[in-house]
Amino acid sequence: MTESKEVMSISESANRADIRKNFPISVESAVVGEISLFTLEKNKQFSL
Repeated sequence: MTESKEVMSISESANRADIRKNFPISVESAVVGEISLFTLEKNKQFSL
């Protein structure tokens, strides 16, 4: 019983570490997406 609990907590902490690792990446991609959208809108205005 205690062994399975240990394994669960290990995988749980690993999952949390993964989320923490992926979080900055998703924020970065969101910022990059915003910037590219902004430049697209600017280019549209220039072409008009």
